[in-house]
Amino acid sequence: MLSFYASLMDTEDRRGRFEKLYRENRGRMLSAAASKGENELLEVEMNHTHALPPAPPAVEWPPAAVCAPAGSRRVRWLFSITPVLIFVLTFTVAATMYRQLYPAHYGVSLPGAVSASSQPVTAWAEAFCARDGQALLDLYDPEARDDFYRLEYVWSLPGETPVIGLPDGPWPEGGRCSAVTEGDRTVITYWAEKDEPHLWAWTQVVRWREENGTYYGRQESFSRNECVISAAQYEEIYGKTVSGTPMDYRTNQEGLWRELEILAGENEIFQRILTDPALSLEYLLNLFGGEGTVIEDPDGRVTVCYRFSDGSQISQAMFRTANGIWLPGG
Repeated sequence: MLSFYASLMDTEDRRGRFEKLYRENRGRMLSAAASKGENELLEVEMNHTHALPPAPPAVEWPPAAVCAPAGSRRVRWLFSITPVLIFVLTFTVAATMYRQLYPAHYGVSLPGAVSASSQPVTAWAEAFCARDGQALLDLYDPEARDDFYRLEYVWSLPGETPVIGLPDGPWPEGGRCSAVTEGDRTVITYWAEKDEPHLWAWTQVVRWREENGTYYGRQESFSRNECVISAAQYEEIYGKTVSGTPMDYRTNQEGLWRELEILAGENEIFQRILTDPALSLEYLLNLFGGEGTVIEDPDGRVTVCYRFSDGSQISQAMFRTANGIWLPGG
C-alpha cells in the first residue's frame, strides 16, 4: 500500500519539475526557433509537449484493496437494523399483553378462526345468560347496532342503557348453554327455565365478523322453540336423543325432578300428564301436533314413539321415578 502511494507521489514530483523547467526555458527555445522558421518551431513545441509524462490514472476512493469484504458489510447492515427490529418486537408484545389484560378496550380478541370454546362465543353466551345488556352491546357488530335494539329480548331504546330479558318468561339462568361453531357461524343452545319446573331449548345463531383482529357478533336468528312440530326440528334442537343433555331430567335435572314430583302430587292436571309416558314426553320436550305410542320392552324399559303431524317420528326412552312420574332420558 505504501509503495503504491510512493509511486504516485514520485510521478507527480517528476511531472512538476519537468513543467517548471519547460516554462523557464520556453522563451529561449522560441527565440531560437524564430531563426529556424515556423516549421521547426512547431516541431519543437510538439516534441516538448509529447515529452510530458502521462497523467496518473484516476484513483478510486476508497481503493478497492481496502474495501471491506461482502460478509462484513452484511454484518454492519444487520447491526444497523437491530434497533428497529427490537422496537417492533417490543411494541407487538406490549400490545398483545395489553389486549389480554384489558379486553374491553378492544372488544373481544380472537386469534385465528372462531371456535366453540373461543373468547367471543363464551363472552356472548355469558352476557346473554347474565342479562348483561351493555356487555352484549359491546360485543355486537358496530355496523348493526341499530338491529340490536330491535331484538325481541332487548327492552331499551337506542342511547339508553341496554336491558335484556323476557318479562314473566323463562330465562337460561346460571349460564346453561352449549355452542357449536362452523367457520364464522355459531349455533348457541340455551336451556331456559321458568318458575314452573320446565325447560325450553332456545336456539340462537350468531354470525361473526373480524375487524382489526377483533371479532364482533350479529344475531342471525333466534328461536325459543316453544312448539316442536317435526322430527327434523326435534333433532336440530335436541339431537337424536336428549339422554345426557340438560333436557335429560333423569340425570341432569335432579332439582326439577323433585319439583315435578311435588307438582304432580299437588295438581291433578299435572298428575295426569306426568304419570303418562306419552303425555309427559310431549309436555316436557314441548312437542306439538302429534301423538305418542308407548312401547314396553320385555325387560321393562319404556320407549315412546312420537309421530308428528307431518308424518315424521322420533323415539325417546323414558324413566319412571319412585313416585310414579315419567321423565325423558331413560
